[in-house]
Amino acid sequence: MHIGKMGRFFAAILLLSACGVDQIDTPPTAPSATTMGGAQPAPAPTPLSAPAVCNVGVWPISSGAGQLAVAAEPDQLQTTIVAANGAGLRAFEVGERMSLLGAPGGAAVALPGSFTQVAASSIDHHTIIGAVGGDGVELALIDDPAAPQVTATLPGSMVAQPLVLAGTDTKYVVTADDDTVWMTMIDRHFNPVKTMVMGYADDTITSLAAVQARDQAITAYSTSTSCYVTSVRAVAGVGGQTQHLPYPCAGVTLASDGGGVTMAFEQGGEIETMPITSELNRTKPAGLQLAAHAPHMVFADGQYWVSYLTANGGTSVGYVVGDHLESISVDDEPGGNGALELIAGNPWSVSLDPIALAAHQLCIPL
Repeated sequence: MHIGKMGRFFAAILLLSACGVDQIDTPPTAPSATTMGGAQPAPAPTPLSAPAVCNVGVWPISSGAGQLAVAAEPDQLQTTIVAANGAGLRAFEVGERMSLLGAPGGAAVALPGSFTQVAASSIDHHTIIGAVGGDGVELALIDDPAAPQVTATLPGSMVAQPLVLAGTDTKYVVTADDDTVWMTMIDRHFNPVKTMVMGYADDTITSLAAVQARDQAITAYSTSTSCYVTSVRAVAGVGGQTQHLPYPCAGVTLASDGGGVTMAFEQGGEIETMPITSELNRTKPAGLQLAAHAPHMVFADGQYWVSYLTANGGTSVGYVVGDHLESISVDDEPGGNGALELIAGNPWSVSLDPIALAAHQLCIPL
């Protein structure tokens, strides 16, 4: 396998499981409107070829099913992959040639409590997590897993991934409760500066996503009947607009090409995508990928990449070409959970199934 420019990276994968295991053993045509991110939607890419797996790491573990999140600095060779379950958090270090360093079971993160959701980011070479517990969203630095530094408890019962939106001069964390979305400004030490309401919903919020696009923070959130997209000028933390769509965007995920923003979501057993514009299409878009759910999306190499779970529970990844995905299966094991993240500027699919944790770097062969 080709390592490319990965070199050595330090990874942190956040896995949340309801089991009590304490030890891990080993789119439609875009409307003609300016995007909320400040640029025209990117044209559909010309198909080059089917994607390929150009680097892979697989590590046998025994942890049960759970939520998976990844923290990484997309343009750094030294980055982060962490791991966590319902009995506590665990951190894994991955080194050169995708080798697992340290104890096979990882290092325990000494943050007590049980959590319903975990999100993470790697900012300025610091790994920070947001763990949703009974008192809200606990913000903590876990550079040293044995001595995590809790910096705040934010309002909410849900947190957006990536955890931290980093603008030019400010950093934000987006959280949500039953029907309210908050944005909390944090300083360079990850302490809260102020919290403001970003938007409301007419019913219980079931999924939440956020992304930075130039000087705007874009958030999408779904209820059982509706989808909302909100933009806020991150430099001021105020202003912007909220659009309401008459259909849900379950499992919504967002990605930006630096100016424009696209969202992917699931509905009726299909994965769908839509460019975020100032005048969103109120007609439900056609399905991008049939028999698929749990999408994750990033932008890399001039393409929007989407990972998803197939009908049998396996993990596939593809890039968007017009109204379909050029996809490849990366993990056929059913019962898995996945995430898609930029590591050293490349798209990586990180998946967890009942028998192994795996990371696959995706590329388009020349």
